[in-house]
Amino acid sequence: MSNDARELGSIFRGFLEGLLGQPAAGGAAPAAGGRPGGDWEGGASDRTADASGGWSTSSGEFPPDYAVWMDVNNAPKLIPGHLLVVHLATSTCYQVDPETGDATMIFAVHWGPRTFLWRTIAAPNGKIYCSLSGTVAGSDRQTPPGYQPQQALFNYWGAVLEIDHRRGQMRVIVETKVPGVGPVRDPHGMQLLPDGRLLVCDFQGFAKGGAIYIVDPVSGAIEMVSESDNFLVPVSALLDADGRLWVANADMTAENDGEIMRFEPDGSEFILVPRSGKNNGQLVGVLQSNKDEELVVFRCEWPNVRGNSAVFLVGKNTGEIEEIFGSSSDDPRFYNTNGDVSGDMLWFGESVRKEIVGYNLRTREIEKVIDFRPVAGGWRGMIDSYDGIESVTVIPEITVSQEME
Repeated sequence: MSNDARELGSIFRGFLEGLLGQPAAGGAAPAAGGRPGGDWEGGASDRTADASGGWSTSSGEFPPDYAVWMDVNNAPKLIPGHLLVVHLATSTCYQVDPETGDATMIFAVHWGPRTFLWRTIAAPNGKIYCSLSGTVAGSDRQTPPGYQPQQALFNYWGAVLEIDHRRGQMRVIVETKVPGVGPVRDPHGMQLLPDGRLLVCDFQGFAKGGAIYIVDPVSGAIEMVSESDNFLVPVSALLDADGRLWVANADMTAENDGEIMRFEPDGSEFILVPRSGKNNGQLVGVLQSNKDEELVVFRCEWPNVRGNSAVFLVGKNTGEIEEIFGSSSDDPRFYNTNGDVSGDMLWFGESVRKEIVGYNLRTREIEKVIDFRPVAGGWRGMIDSYDGIESVTVIPEITVSQEME
C-alpha cells in the first residue's frame, strides 16, 4: 500500500473513530477496539473445520455462507517458553522464539469477510483456545477513489474455539446463534483456570453492558459470573487465587476512559482504579503480577495522540499505582490488551514500534525486545487500532505427545 493510501486510511479512520460513541444499529462501531455459543445451555457444538478450510453453515439470521474456518500450519510443535502472539490486522496466531525473535505462523481464523482474533492461550494438552468476534460491513460514506473504508460490526457474532493445529482440527466450543442475543457476543479476554475451564470477558459491543462467564471447554456449559449493571465495554478479567474477580472496564466509547473493578466472592463490587476523566485513556488489560498482592494494568488510547498509554503496577489492597512504561505525545505508544506473566517475566506487545517486550518484574529491567516488524510490516506507526499486536501469552509445559502417528 502506498503512503498516500495509508494517509487517506488514517484520515478516514479518525473520522470513523469520532463516531465511536454512536454505534450503528445492531452494534456496529467504527473500528476501535454475539450471541450464545454452540449449544451454550447444553453441550459444546460439534461443528468442526479442517486444514483445507472446510466449514459448516451457521444457523439463525446470519448470511448462509458465513462460517468460521481457518488456515493452519500443521508442522510446528508448541515449544514451552515460546510465545503465542496474535497479529490482529490479519487475525493470525504466531509462535515466537523469545531468544531469536523468529516467528512461525500457526493459524489464522476467518468468519464472513473478516473477523477479529483477540486472544490465544495454549493449554498443557497441546490445544490452543482462542476468542474472536465481529466482522466488517462496507460503508457508503463518500470516499476517495480507490479507497473503501469498512466499518467494524460488533455485538453481532463471536466464538470461543479449540484448535489442534497439528491435526488441522478446529472445534467451536461456544458461539453466537442469533445476532446480538445471549451471553456470547464478543468474547475477548480469556484466562485458563486451574481446573481447565476458561474465564471469558465478553464486551458485548461498544455500549453499556458486558458479561464475565466461565466456559467448560469439553461440554460448552456456561457459568455466569457477573453481568454487572456498571459494565461498559469490559475487555479483560482475572480471577485470582482468593476468588476475587478483577475487571478492566474499558469504556471504549467517546469518553475514552475506564476503570478497574473488583468483585468479591459474595458478589459485592468495588472500584480499585477509578476513572480519570474524558480522553485520559482506556484501561484495557488486567493481569496477576508476580506478587500475589499486585496487578499489572494496561492503558491505551485511540487515536494515540495525547501520550496516555501506559503499563502500571497496582496494589490490590491499596490501589497504589506505579507506572513502569509510559508514552508521550512526542513518543506515542499503544500497549496490547492481552499480555502474560510467567514467573517474574511480564510479556506484552507495543504496536507503534511493533515490538514484543519482556520485562523482569523482580529486577525492574527490560530483558527482551523483539522486533515484530517482519510480521506486522516494516514500518513503525499504526493506521488504525486493529493494526497491532493484540495478545502475547507464554506456552506452558505440554503434557501430551505432539508426535503424529
